[in-house]
Amino acid sequence: MMSIVRTSTIPKRYLSDIYNNHLTDVNLLTFEELRAKIFGFFINEFDQYSYYLNKGEKYHCEEIITNDSILQKKWASEHGLSPHLSLEDIFLEQIKHFKPLIYVDNSSYFMSHNAEEFKQKYKVSKIIAWDGYTGSQFKQQSKGVDLLITCVDYIKNIYQELGFESKLLPFGFDNRVFEQLKTSLTIQNRLSFTGSISDNVHKERKELLLTILKNKIPLALHISNIGNKNTWLSRAQMRAIKDLRLKDFKDYYTLQSHNLGGVYGIEMYRTLGQNTIQLNSHGDGSLQAGNMRLYEATGMGTLLLTDWKSNLPDLFVPEKEIITYKNKSEAIDKTKYYLKNTNEAKEIALNGQKRTFAQYSTQSRMIAFEKICDEILQ
Repeated sequence: MMSIVRTSTIPKRYLSDIYNNHLTDVNLLTFEELRAKIFGFFINEFDQYSYYLNKGEKYHCEEIITNDSILQKKWASEHGLSPHLSLEDIFLEQIKHFKPLIYVDNSSYFMSHNAEEFKQKYKVSKIIAWDGYTGSQFKQQSKGVDLLITCVDYIKNIYQELGFESKLLPFGFDNRVFEQLKTSLTIQNRLSFTGSISDNVHKERKELLLTILKNKIPLALHISNIGNKNTWLSRAQMRAIKDLRLKDFKDYYTLQSHNLGGVYGIEMYRTLGQNTIQLNSHGDGSLQAGNMRLYEATGMGTLLLTDWKSNLPDLFVPEKEIITYKNKSEAIDKTKYYLKNTNEAKEIALNGQKRTFAQYSTQSRMIAFEKICDEILQ
């Protein structure tokens, strides 16, 4: 079998919560056991690549969470390496150990490292990098990367204009999540938002959430990177003070007073599945729809209310499988309507779920990824 190594990262606040509040037996676990538990929280794409690729007979995939110091140092210890090695050194030792034919970089490593030198030094045949972030510094990507995969056409086009080979591999939904949660979901008739608010890419998102609050719409607000009801002064507010952004300071105060706190992984999926409507808002400047929430929300069977993008009809049937809005007023009106007409909301939500299960499963995405690997090795 041909070897693939895929690297990814998990936000530090999630890792901190996992190790401080959810895992009590870390010292008793092997590297493999601990990694399985981390993947079991269903954060981002968790073990989707290795789980599905390793079911086949052509490729074997090892997944490395490069910023999980506890997990990585456990691997180092089990392989007779010094516990004082840096995380980067441990990752490089893993590359030597697994000897991948293909390295899939989902940790932005080659935004700051030379891919050509890496291939020569570690005998890696091909490097595939992932980038789906609208705020990326695209020109920093190493020219030695053989293929860029992304979730939307316009990012693919940016990389092609920079001289990279680039292909689409949209996000998908892993049915294992729904199967684990479906019997425990209790639907509450309200709008839900789960996600983050960043000063540089989410101004429209912030204004929409503030408008929803002003209209007193039932809202389960779960913002992960600002304070919550119990926060006196958050980092987001301190940044606003530092930059003399008084309006942002007040806006964060308002949002924090309603914020129930961030949810991630399996609890994020549970939140999606137990509210009538899930609000989705792409980052400022996003020209096309393609974020993970499109598939996570529909996969969990909730009604997706998402901002209009020109490519949405290529993904779902608007107003029959998902609901769209082109401005704040339309978002408010449609939210009010479907919270009053829950049978219609459920019908559309189930249509969206059927579409996602049929066409956008993680399993089907990994079949497409296998073909990408086949092509790049020709």
